[in-house]
Amino acid sequence: MESVQQGTKLADSRTASPSGRRLGAGLAALYLVGFALCAFVYTLPAPFFLEDHLLGKTGDNFRNVWTMWWMHTALEDGLDPYFTDRILHPDGTSLRLHNMSPLNTVPASFLLELWPPVAVFNTLQYIHMLASALAMAWLARVLGAGRAGSFIAGVAYTFNLFRAGHVGHLNIASTMFLPLAVGVAWRLRGDRPLRGALLCGVVLTLAGLASWYHLIIAAAAVAVTFAVRASHGDFATRVQHRGFRRAGIACVVALLVPMLLLAPLTVPMWQETAARPEGKRGHPAELLSADVLSYVVPGPLSSYGILSAPVWLRFRGHPLDATNWLGIIAVALALSGLLRSRDPPESGTGTDVHRRVRRLLLSLGAVGFVLSLGPQLRVAGHATGIPMPYAALAWLIPPLDAGGAVIRFSLLVTLAVVGLASFGVERWLPRRRALRAAVGGAIVWALLVEQSVFPFPMTAAHVSPIYSLIARDPRDVAVLDLATHGARRRPMLHQTVHGKPIVGGRITRSPAHIRRVTDMPVVRQLIVRTRTRSLAKAGVPPRRIHEEARLTPEQRASEAREPVLKGLGVAYVVTVNRYAERLCKELGYKRVVSDPPRTLFRVF
Repeated sequence: MESVQQGTKLADSRTASPSGRRLGAGLAALYLVGFALCAFVYTLPAPFFLEDHLLGKTGDNFRNVWTMWWMHTALEDGLDPYFTDRILHPDGTSLRLHNMSPLNTVPASFLLELWPPVAVFNTLQYIHMLASALAMAWLARVLGAGRAGSFIAGVAYTFNLFRAGHVGHLNIASTMFLPLAVGVAWRLRGDRPLRGALLCGVVLTLAGLASWYHLIIAAAAVAVTFAVRASHGDFATRVQHRGFRRAGIACVVALLVPMLLLAPLTVPMWQETAARPEGKRGHPAELLSADVLSYVVPGPLSSYGILSAPVWLRFRGHPLDATNWLGIIAVALALSGLLRSRDPPESGTGTDVHRRVRRLLLSLGAVGFVLSLGPQLRVAGHATGIPMPYAALAWLIPPLDAGGAVIRFSLLVTLAVVGLASFGVERWLPRRRALRAAVGGAIVWALLVEQSVFPFPMTAAHVSPIYSLIARDPRDVAVLDLATHGARRRPMLHQTVHGKPIVGGRITRSPAHIRRVTDMPVVRQLIVRTRTRSLAKAGVPPRRIHEEARLTPEQRASEAREPVLKGLGVAYVVTVNRYAERLCKELGYKRVVSDPPRTLFRVF
């Protein structure tokens, strides 16, 4: 009887920690060196231009730099970081619906005391790469993968087309919390579920502080992980004698902890969402849903993208979001891991554990795939009209619909594929250590090459000396930077130099009053004169452009009596072409200096 009890305890201890593998400090340090080398190679030639270039090409990198700068300004001056009067002058705007990402912007505010904003942004991006790769490697170890397999999982999870497409989004780059949440939930001890549930809740809270998208995706992954664990016979039997409710409570606790800890942020956010109709919906889910073929067809960023262009050009949404293809190598390794009949020779776990891990990864991948398809099934850009579960789920859980970019659930598919690939690698590695290192290195190199984007997306972040001249003005006056209305986010980068309020700007959920100033005659004419080329490309007739860019006699008389910009407190105008310069001269603004293509005019 005693031997049976001892055997039961031994079985319980093994079931409590499904693999028993750990990522020691020495191995983690070795992994970090390898991941740093991969990050350097994958982002070439960006590492040589980090002082004056920002990673990413979406334009959101400018907005992310501004968000870091504003958090630094608000904390330094004791202001409310969730309201700013630095953009959308003169009204200002609430930032409750903006991606503030305090987990990124608060540490960045301290780094800004030491480094310029461009350097801080790029540094955080590389930190996210290393942290995401290490987190995925840790999860692979927790699930039972070997050293080589877990390292390759970290590489495949981090250095892929999704990263290249979203590297301009500081919040989306924080992908380390998804594998951390799954790993913590998977390692939950059956005899002490609440302790693990609290830790899991803390991880979800950190995910929410980085990005609301990551909170929702990680919460879905945790729910799936709990469901897979609870459905296993041994686990259910083991917790049954303590009460099956305890296991259910652990899942509820893990999901409630972030709701409680993040309430000071989420409650005001939802109050503002109810008050602002434009804030109830983010990116339209119908537009930013995954196409079925996006998982099997290389997207625009891929090296093979030119061959598959006839297909991915049919996809809806931004081309950079069509980044679900993980490559032939990762998928082949995943299939190998899925079909593997035995565990690695160095593994101390049994085939039963491998089945459970496989069930977990397949479940995560299936949930991510189905949710990423959005409200209805799309194939090659064609709406089939077949409703998908996301539509009902978004109706039940409104925060899902507020986000809208459901294609980002593809991260769950990525995690599942690379998790299976970490086991598939073991089938192809020879037993001899030297050969294992050579073959493993070749696989890593092949993964990097297949998922590479050369040159890596980056944007010039040079700021004209004109803005340093504006910064010298001791008055708290505003700036009309006309580039705001061609590339509305670049002047937000300029503002990190001059620090003055600007007319315009762009946040995640722009308020309705944004057009109150831009529709004023003088401001509108300056904007139209700045955008003549883009308007012509959009098909606007030249006569209409000319009429919109010309002041009528009545408007000229009104401007002479009461100058609009002076009344708004706008002391400086920065033009970017001669057509806008001409109107500034007609209005009597003083030309200060020119740094082609920009010219600085002083209003008063």
